[in-house]
Amino acid sequence: MERKKLRLSAGDKLSIFIASIALMSAIFTTYIQFFHKTTEFRMSDIYFINTADSLNKGLDISLILMNTGTNPVGFSNWSTFLSIDKSKTNGFCYQENINAQNTGLYHFGCATRSNIIIEPNTLEYINLKLQISHEKFAEYIKLNQRNESEEPPFIDIGIEMNFIDSNGKGVNKEIIIGAIRYSENSVSTEVYDISQKELKVY
Repeated sequence: MERKKLRLSAGDKLSIFIASIALMSAIFTTYIQFFHKTTEFRMSDIYFINTADSLNKGLDISLILMNTGTNPVGFSNWSTFLSIDKSKTNGFCYQENINAQNTGLYHFGCATRSNIIIEPNTLEYINLKLQISHEKFAEYIKLNQRNESEEPPFIDIGIEMNFIDSNGKGVNKEIIIGAIRYSENSVSTEVYDISQKELKVY
């Protein structure tokens, strides 16, 4: 019995080629969605306002956490600090107190739990606080101001945050976000221009 050869027209060949490309694209997309997950996460729009009252000096700090990856990310805890010499905490915290090893640092909210999960392709508005009593602030300034006739210094404001992604990778992020100066009759603030590289968490 004679075998017949199947001859494809140019249009048929083009259709098969397009269908093959579509199939490979679908397989690749499925692989990316289910097997090749990535963690891409950063901070944005950091801002703070003065909230002093009769007992305390305080700051309300707001920011956005943006998850642009495919893995969920947990925001586990945070703390805030004042730094008169631009130093950071490096993970150490003295609850609502001046750092015993470096008096240029004052800590607040040590490891305050947040327990927030930011799902993929979502963002979350976060509010943090920093508070220091007037009495403790006077002690802090006295420890760090060598000459009483000097103009009150600008004091850096920092945040320290801890994250963990669905792969179990933890990240500690510590950033100086701005500065504040308390004069006798006024309060001056400055929000720093933080680079995108520094705002990146994963």
